[in-house]
Amino acid sequence: MVYMSGNLKDNPSFEKIFSELNCIACNKKTLEIMQRISNIPYFGEIFETITLCKSCGFKNSTILCLEQKEPIYIEFKIEEEKDLEARVIKSQNCIVEIPELGIKIEPCTANEGYVANVESVLFRIKETLFGIKNKKSQEIIKKIDDCTDGKLSLTLIFQDKSGLSDILSPKTIRKILNTKKN
Repeated sequence: MVYMSGNLKDNPSFEKIFSELNCIACNKKTLEIMQRISNIPYFGEIFETITLCKSCGFKNSTILCLEQKEPIYIEFKIEEEKDLEARVIKSQNCIVEIPELGIKIEPCTANEGYVANVESVLFRIKETLFGIKNKKSQEIIKKIDDCTDGKLSLTLIFQDKSGLSDILSPKTIRKILNTKKN
């Protein structure tokens, strides 16, 4: 999850743990690594690491959630334009599915958590598909466009073993996720 706000130099809660390292972007000995533990709404307590180069401006942020809640299943039907504005909290452990599109996004090491809205979730999927030039990906992009234009309903499903994800809307269906294998 990338969560950076304000100027890092103005934020005294970060503790510098390494400095004068070789930057992976410019190879100068101006890379610093800082860390902190803080609290973010909906995610709870997090451990955040920031890597920053003073020379070239390279930045990288890694966040690990330190809390865990009860596993959750979330279902949200996108039926009208205002549904696109619903707030989304997605942890790095969350499986995202859109059954009508045949899409299932599993957590992986590159997976990030984020706070956004439903439209942004759809845009992220579209952005990934733009680089794939085949008929199936183009059909999915068209269906996402139809959904954002109000011509097609889609179902957004989150399955999160960490229980940290949510879609903030009165329409959201939430259930305890059964994580036991039969």
